[in-house]
Amino acid sequence: MNGFPNKLRSLDVYDEFKAQLMNYRKVNAIYLELKSEAMKPRHWKQMLKKLKVKVSFNDLLLVNLWQADLLRNQKVVNEILAEARGELILEEFIRNIKDCWAKYELELIRYKSKCRLIKGWDELFAQIDEHINNIASMKMSPYYKVFEEEIVPWDEKLQKIRIIFDNWIDVQRRYVYLEGIFFGSADIKSMLSTEFNKFRGIDNEFTSLMKKVGQRPIVLDVMSIQSLSQNLERFSDMLSKIQKALGDYLEKQRQSFARFYFVGDEDLLEIIGNSKEIKMVQRHFPKMFAGITSSNFDNEGDRLNGMYSREGEYVDFSKPVVISEDPTIYVWLTKIEQEMQMCLALKLQSSIDELETIDLQETPEDFTNWIEKFPAQIDILSMQVSWSNKVEDCLKKSGSKSLIHVEKRTMNILELLADRVLMDLAKDIRQKYEQLITDLVHQREVTRQLINDDVQSINEFPWLYHMRFYFNPKQKNALEQLQIMVANGQFYYGFEYLGVGEKLVQTPLTDRCYLTLTQALHWRLGGSPFGPAGTGKTESVKALGSQLGRYVLVFNCDETFDGNAMGRIFVGLCQVGAWGCFDEFNRLEERMLSAVSQQILIIQTGLKEQ
Repeated sequence: MNGFPNKLRSLDVYDEFKAQLMNYRKVNAIYLELKSEAMKPRHWKQMLKKLKVKVSFNDLLLVNLWQADLLRNQKVVNEILAEARGELILEEFIRNIKDCWAKYELELIRYKSKCRLIKGWDELFAQIDEHINNIASMKMSPYYKVFEEEIVPWDEKLQKIRIIFDNWIDVQRRYVYLEGIFFGSADIKSMLSTEFNKFRGIDNEFTSLMKKVGQRPIVLDVMSIQSLSQNLERFSDMLSKIQKALGDYLEKQRQSFARFYFVGDEDLLEIIGNSKEIKMVQRHFPKMFAGITSSNFDNEGDRLNGMYSREGEYVDFSKPVVISEDPTIYVWLTKIEQEMQMCLALKLQSSIDELETIDLQETPEDFTNWIEKFPAQIDILSMQVSWSNKVEDCLKKSGSKSLIHVEKRTMNILELLADRVLMDLAKDIRQKYEQLITDLVHQREVTRQLINDDVQSINEFPWLYHMRFYFNPKQKNALEQLQIMVANGQFYYGFEYLGVGEKLVQTPLTDRCYLTLTQALHWRLGGSPFGPAGTGKTESVKALGSQLGRYVLVFNCDETFDGNAMGRIFVGLCQVGAWGCFDEFNRLEERMLSAVSQQILIIQTGLKEQ
């Protein structure tokens, strides 16, 4: 019509005819929208009723719609179209849920030769939660009422699936954990015979259930297994009781030998189950002792003569440990612990006595022989005791002037060791020399600082500021003969065997850190070094523990830590007398920090009351 001549387009009839055609186009657009798949018979019936078309949906013709004047009733049509589209979205959601769970198959994995266990829990729970959330959104829709009869049963079904599989994952985890314990060790059957018999019954039932699941792994088929929910609840309850009995048994063992607190349940059961097999037990020594990795034994493992470090250093016991005298695991492990401390204490006394007789100028080879004769830990302690005594002797006699002799002696030893490390040496001997050189360099720097500060008395702070080692051979208890002092802090050396590890270089900052932490310990408090990552906070704490002969255990705090785990660690630390270094402590959740702070407060209060 736009191509008509201007004369025709100026006529009134042209405008009327054009308006009529435009209306036809609008009506055709409405027809196209009514063809939408969202329009169901119920929507057509509703629309015909509102348009007052007296024809049934099945007999409806196009002419009836023309006669209904859809353009004039477009508002009614649009309302019904909007409703149909909204309901279509819900319908598709429901169809997707039905289709998904009609074919959702559990992912299974072979477990030993018994059965197949459920795998892919994260995907399963994610799918359940997604559909539960979708249904919750549907309930907020204004079109929910239409599908309520369909949605409610699926809501209940998904909630039930969620509850059952929440229980199932807990049962499966407990089952795998306890199955490895009860069927992995023959001794556990006799130790916990009642619990073993109960677990064997559960094992038969649970594997039978998993075999049924393996035959029909579709989730909806699994849900139709008879008494599924009741059986899983019963399994959970029984496994929980068995695990509690096992935990109580292990707790008794840990109370008998506190270092067991640092060993996991499975490892502890292996230790207990092989209590007479030293080869099996010593595999776990590194988890219980700072420096012991194995032992020297004879008589088919019945007689233990000494201990080895991971670096290969050997230290013989002052008195052999004979397992057959009392094969109870905690008894002979306690003897090893006592011998470890006692043999180091006795060797320290011999080492100090021998060191005082050596003339470095006349017989330097005697000094190197002395180093190789004793363990690295004893060598370093002897040198620290000797240096502390010589410095104080000089200060008492003539002040800082005579300290030049201490510095000269230290330099002579350093020159001797510097020559020795250039030779072809065994690994453990070279590490001894390196440790001694590191310590002697610090002694040299401290001595020079005392000279520069013109220190005249052993009571002046520049000397009290540093760590001093005092050996008292008159003390009857050999474990209390070595005392370490820093400012006001006084500590007995712990005599934990440390092996030949790397030694931290002591800087002025390290000394300040040691001073602060030791004063906190003296007042029965803890310490919390603060600073950027990688600046040596943890290593400084470990090094201070080594200086005091303590076993330092480092724990990396994360979201897996709970109150029970922390409580168990604290009990072990307190009973052993070890140190706990909790790395990333600030990453614990607030509720955990609150619980842990209460536990620490109890420990500190107990220490102050001693």
